[in-house]
Amino acid sequence: MQYIQLGAGYAYRESYVPPRCRKPRIREIRDACAVRIPSVRSVEAPVAMRHRRCWFPEFQEYRWFEGNLYARVPYSRYLSNAKGWYPLEELQKKFFRPYIPPYEVRDSREEAIQACQDRADQFLVVNDDQVWERIGEPRYVIATFGLGHNHASTALMIENSYNDNIRGDYYFSALEREKAVERCVEVALARGDTESVDHIRDSWEIEVFIPEAVRCNPAAEAGPGNDFLNRLDTLVELSSTPTEAALLAMLSVGTEIKKEK
Repeated sequence: MQYIQLGAGYAYRESYVPPRCRKPRIREIRDACAVRIPSVRSVEAPVAMRHRRCWFPEFQEYRWFEGNLYARVPYSRYLSNAKGWYPLEELQKKFFRPYIPPYEVRDSREEAIQACQDRADQFLVVNDDQVWERIGEPRYVIATFGLGHNHASTALMIENSYNDNIRGDYYFSALEREKAVERCVEVALARGDTESVDHIRDSWEIEVFIPEAVRCNPAAEAGPGNDFLNRLDTLVELSSTPTEAALLAMLSVGTEIKKEK
């Protein structure tokens, strides 16, 4: 492994006392430092997982390096409508920039320099010019839409983080596909989304090439979800038609509003 060195602009606030004054003032200091980003060959950061995507790239690959997963960065992530992969030259510009947004201005020079290196630690350069960025572990999640009874659908999807609104028992690790499919079918049938069952069973799979890279534990890490949304899910399951589900949902919303008054 080697490192590439990039210049990084930063800004911090400094207290000073102007000439012939007694009260301290605050001024913004701008400067630059050097940061390091690991640069490796592809064999040093092997592909640990892969799954299909709806947009570019068609397949999302995850490389495993020093205990972290990285995904190659599409150009459109940092420039709207840009095509292809994010160039290394653009990453260099991203760090060495004349303008520092106010939310990145720190309270000391040391803190500002450390923040620059922390940002650099999120990246990995593969085969000299490929820009990869640290990413959350892919996991399965059950998503419900509409009022049940095939009003919309129930789906098994892939996400890279937890959503506080979604209950923990709707998440499954990349090694738990069969369990995820089984549970998702149960949810779909309970909601009356019978037309979703075949799509759930044919949903995209997370291919795992390095099992030890699968570390997330949804049962311990994901929370209970949003109480109100959980209640709506239960009401949909208790209903017989989308219309009935809609009426129950409106009654529940009304009850919730009264509680807040």
